[in-house]
Formats: sequence, structure tokens, C-alpha cells
Amino acid sequence: MGSQRTVRAIAVSLVITAVTAAAVLFLGFDRHAAGDGGAQVSYNTVDMRAQMLKNGDLRVTQTFDYRLRPRGTPWRQMFQQYTLSFDRVTNISDISIKDLTTGRVYTQDTTVHSPGGYGDYGWNSECAGRWYIADITRSQTAPEPYDAELDALTPTAVGEPKQTKDVEIGWNIPSTASASSMRFELSMT
Repeated sequence: MGSQRTVRAIAVSLVITAVTAAAVLFLGFDRHAAGDGGAQVSYNTVDMRAQMLKNGDLRVTQTFDYRLRPRGTPWRQMFQQYTLSFDRVTNISDISIKDLTTGRVYTQDTTVHSPGGYGDYGWNSECAGRWYIADITRSQTAPEPYDAELDALTPTAVGEPKQTKDVEIGWNIPSTASASSMRFELSMT
């Protein structure tokens, strides 16, 4: 029993380290790529908490504080991308997204809406306040539906094909020209 807890603790530590490293690298790349002293979108802060559930699942809560600079078109979507793998994280489920700036809890949408296809009023009334999860393994520009019950990967035995899948969790914000701080909480199992 003790060795099983040790393995789980190591797995949790590795997941936390990988996510934190990815966020740090993304922030560094964003600031470097802008060339003018700052990217159009950047993080003020990124926080993450993880809790091991009794059934062995991992409940992760990430808090993102975004800075959105003016760019000519309004900001309408925020997203995070994750790689699922047969030997690590095999599924993402029980997703919730909350706008910590306004207190609004977002609802799930099964459609990924293209921000360019709407005016501000149409976007704000039809799309804002909703989140989605999509399979982007084949194409980031043509995401496919992702169903946590049907599309989860299964751990594979030695010699079986290794499976991976890229997914995107996105949320549609109200049309925003710029913001010094917009805070969101993303929770998932």
C-alpha cells in the first residue's frame, strides 16, 4: 500500500512539474517573441493546485490571470491545450470554468465557434460565457468533438501501439478590446 502511494505521489509531482514548466516556457517564449517589450496576450500569474482523489484520479485547478493588449480585433476566446497519453493522463473530464473577475460560471457548448464569424453583439449574446473541449489531434483549425466517456485513452500493455491525443479546452469571453487583468479558474479531473 505504501509503495502505491509513493508511485501516485511521484506521478502527481511529475504532472505538476510538467505543467508548470510548460507555463514558464510559454511565458518566456511569449515575451521573447513579441520583440516590442511584451506580447499581445500574456499571463500576469498562473497558479495550479492538484488533489489526488480516493479513486486515484487527479483533480486539477488552474487559475489564469491574463493581460490582453489591444490588437485591432477584440479578444473573444481563451484556451489551453493538453496532450493525453496512454501512459500518463488518459482523459480529461468534470470540467468547470469560472470567470473570477465577474463571478460568472461558464456553461458547456458542444460547438467550437469561430470568433471571426460574429459581430460583438452576436458573439456576446450567442457565444460568450460558454466553454468547449475539442480533439485537435488532426487539426487545430478544424477541431473535432471530444466526449470524455467515449474518447478517453486506455492504458496499453507493452508491445501495443502507443496512443496520444491533443485536446483543447477553450472558453468564450465577452468581446474585449483590452484588459490589464482577466482572471479565470479552470478545474478538471
